[in-house]
Formats: sequence, C-alpha cells, structure tokens
Amino acid sequence: MINKEMLANSLVTIDLDRFRRNVKRVQDFLGPDTELMYTVKSGGYGHGLKEMAAYAVRSCNVKKLATATIAEAVEIRQDGYKGYLMVLGGIPTAAFPATPEYDLVTGCYHVELARELNRVAELAQKKVEVHVKLDTGMHRLGVAPGAELQILLDALKELPYLNVNGCYSHLANADEEDCIITNKQLDLFEQGVEQIRANGFDPKWLHTAGSDAIITSKRCHYNLVRPAAILYGYDTAEGVFNRLGVEPVLSWTSLITNVRTVPAGEGVGYSAQFCPTRESRIAVAGFGASDGYLRNLVGPDPTKNGFVLIQGKRAPVVAICMDQTMIDVTDLPEVKIGDTVTLIGQNGDDEITVYDLKARSKTTIGYVLAAISQRPVRIYREKIPSPTKL
Repeated sequence: MINKEMLANSLVTIDLDRFRRNVKRVQDFLGPDTELMYTVKSGGYGHGLKEMAAYAVRSCNVKKLATATIAEAVEIRQDGYKGYLMVLGGIPTAAFPATPEYDLVTGCYHVELARELNRVAELAQKKVEVHVKLDTGMHRLGVAPGAELQILLDALKELPYLNVNGCYSHLANADEEDCIITNKQLDLFEQGVEQIRANGFDPKWLHTAGSDAIITSKRCHYNLVRPAAILYGYDTAEGVFNRLGVEPVLSWTSLITNVRTVPAGEGVGYSAQFCPTRESRIAVAGFGASDGYLRNLVGPDPTKNGFVLIQGKRAPVVAICMDQTMIDVTDLPEVKIGDTVTLIGQNGDDEITVYDLKARSKTTIGYVLAAISQRPVRIYREKIPSPTKL
C-alpha cells in the first residue's frame, strides 16, 4: 500500500523526542516561578503549526501557547486546543470578533483598537484578556512608558470588557551577550509596569524573552517566556555555543530523479544559470524553490552556493527551478537515480545544519526554517507514544 512518505519528492522529518527533550532543557533552565509559553508561529518554523502545538501540550507539559497572527490562533483552536492562547502581533479590526469567540488573549497598544475590541467583546458578552504592549526600543508595536502609555491606560479604565492581565515588550538586541541595549529596554519595561500598577491595574503575566533572551539575560525571564527557535534545537545567542545542549528537531531530504552528462560550456538551468568548465554529471533532485529552498543559496559560483549530501558526500547545488534542483555530482561517480539527497540533517558521516544554510544565505535561523513550504511531506517520529486528547 502506498503511503504519503512513498509519495514524497521532498520529505521533512520531525523528531518529536528531541523536541520534548529541548522543552525540558529550557524548562529546567528557567526558575521555578517562570512559565514557558511556546510561540508556535510561522508554521511552527517549518515543523508544522497544529502538529507541534498539539504535541507540546500533550507531551511536553506546556500550558500556554502563543502565535503571531490571529489566523494561526484560530487554526489551533479549531484543531481542538482549549487552553491559554495569546496572539502576540497586530490583529486586523475585521478579525476582532474572533478574539472573544475563540477565547484569545491579545496585545493592547492603541486606544482606538482597544475601544473597538471592547465593543466587540461587549456584543459577545465576554471579557477579553489583554496584555499591554510596551515599546521599549523596537519601535514596532507598543506604547512608550510615560505620556503615551498614560493615554492608553486612561482609556482602558473606561473599557470594562477588557481585562488587563499582562504586560510585554520585544527586545531588539536580545542575542548580544553584553546585554547593554537589553538592560536599557528592561529598565523602560519595568518603568512601564510600575506605571500600569500605579494606575490601578495588576498585570499578572510579564514577558519580554524569546529564545535568545532566555539564554543571555535571566533578568528578562520575569514570570513568562515565549521561546520558539531554541525549542527546535537552535541557540543563536552570542557566547558559548549551545549552552543548553538542545538538539535539531527537523531534517529534510529529497531524492535523485535523473542524472545527465553535460558537455563543458553547456548551460544548466534557466538562463544557463550554471555553465560547467568541464564535462559534468548533473543530478536532478525532486525539490525546488516551491519547497522552500532559498533561491539566494544558488548563484553562478558553485563554491558559494548551498550544498547537499549524497552518499555521505557534499555536492554543490548549481541551478534551481520551482520544483526541481540541479546538483553537480561530477566528483561522485556512484550517484544514481533514487539516491537520498539530504538538505538538512545527517547523511553518512557528514551533516548539513540550519546554521550552514543560515551562514550561506546570510539570513536567520528562523527565516531558513519558516521558508520551508507546506509542500514537503512531513513525517512525525516518536519512540514514546503520546496521549491522544488535548
């Protein structure tokens, strides 16, 4: 019987046991008064939104989830999750009615938006929990402590369907080991928290720390943190590498669908993207840009391009299309149709890591992972079965 793994031109494998161990390592690093809110945004950074949210709750003792968008939060609710769920980013006003309907926690950073949210909450006859978002230096969402925050607080006093139960901010330089900028932001954050309390509110949940800040600054743990990348196995903060010993959760493979010999000087790929200077063997693999392999990993100079592993050996990617990719295997004469191509993960004695792709693409860990599209078939592997109910 044909299964989905057999149908896959490109296969993403998720090691759930590693994810569970990573969560435990982070939880053990936190103090007893700090809770972990798993930020399962952006398709779970390529690992799967609903799947990872459900597993974290079922098997990792995670009691709170966060998303970046309200669409992500509604998807998780519709998958059956009934626990604490916060939307960290901006919400379109047209989507505000979904906040009370799906019992979502949301950020609060603008008077007019707060009034509209209160209006729809009153119509639904349900209070909405909000966390005041402070701008402490990121200058994205949030209000600055002082006069700007006071305007919002004065409005919130007149909005009975909004329950101010938290305060949060985002750190712009959280990966920096010296924490100079982070500490300035935390000073402002704590100033804002005191201002909120002085106005009669008592926010229970205080949070500023994502994955990097968890590592670089215990000061910013407060009583809630919201990691993502570190739970998938990536410590990107400055200082000692991988202090908590987290393990990469995701691997990505494809297969060889054809092997051709190309004469010297003949073009390979669109616009003759690669012109070999010698007769070359070119392998075609079943993944492309539509699968989420970054186009900027493939340029005219193969020595600067991304590479893959075939039969445990490295081979450069030389041209990419939407659905297929060409690889120079001239120095790997044994490569044949059907061989496994490893884009991320272990193959033989060698390994390609997301750190490798990050360095070559000059981007971030999160971007490399989140770029992986929904097309690659995802397989979730676990040695210890988890409960079946949320």
